[in-house]
Amino acid sequence: MPNNKNKNVVKISIANEVEEPRKKPILKKKPAPKKKIVKKVSAPKKKLATNGPKKDDRGILRVSIAIIITAFIVGGGIYAWQKTVIDASVKEVRNDARNTRLDFEQRLKTLKNKLTGAETENVDLKDVNKGLEEKTKLLQGAKYEYGSEELGLFFEYPALFGKIDIAEEEGISGKKLVGTFSDNEKLKFGAITKDYISAATSSKIELTETHGYLKKRKDYYFLPTGEKAEDYKLSPVKEIDFNGSTALLIDRNSFKEGEEENFLGAAIGGNVGALLNIQGEYAGLMFINMDFGVFPLVDFEKMINSINLIKK
Repeated sequence: MPNNKNKNVVKISIANEVEEPRKKPILKKKPAPKKKIVKKVSAPKKKLATNGPKKDDRGILRVSIAIIITAFIVGGGIYAWQKTVIDASVKEVRNDARNTRLDFEQRLKTLKNKLTGAETENVDLKDVNKGLEEKTKLLQGAKYEYGSEELGLFFEYPALFGKIDIAEEEGISGKKLVGTFSDNEKLKFGAITKDYISAATSSKIELTETHGYLKKRKDYYFLPTGEKAEDYKLSPVKEIDFNGSTALLIDRNSFKEGEEENFLGAAIGGNVGALLNIQGEYAGLMFINMDFGVFPLVDFEKMINSINLIKK
């Protein structure tokens, strides 16, 4: 028995010894208090996180603030630069507009001066033109009288045509007279002596080389030199009476078809001639008007009407 008791005692002591080490690790491994401490420590950290930035957040904030400040500075610089450029551009545009306006005003002023000068000049020209018109009317009404004892006639013509120049041309025999006007080269007259023979080799006849016309009953014939009158029958456009005599108004249709080609001057075209008989050394005279714009047909006829033959 005593052995059993000892054994039991031993067991108990062992049990006690065993239980003590078991309790110690349990006490050492208690996590609860540690967790509580952690929780107590972490709690203020969370509060700090909500109330203010952490260290990393502060760095980001600083960077952000630096970026904002930099952007502000750079933006301000850009704005200032842009404003300077815009101000310069606006100033330049304003100056250009001002210069353009001044240039326009100067041109307008110059144009006004020119217009004023043109108006003044126009008024002056109108006055001069009016004066010329009055003088022209006077001149148109003014007449010169030409007389020739050699031809045995005198007549009136417009003073505007200037002076008459008489040229003499010698032929193989006899002579030819050709009268021209200094201020109207499209009007002329001519006559030949009865014995005139042209020195020209052409077989054609000049209209001013005439002895006048021949009348047989109601028919008229052109009288050239050295030719038979019957070869050149005339159909005058009109008979013009002048102081008891008759002149024949002729054009290209006054000749037979194709017959005017035998004349140098009766390629008369749109021109008009006046053929008349005179007395004395010269038997005939021909006037030729080559410009009705300068000398209308009515005025041409008036000149023929004014002819007076000198009786010999």
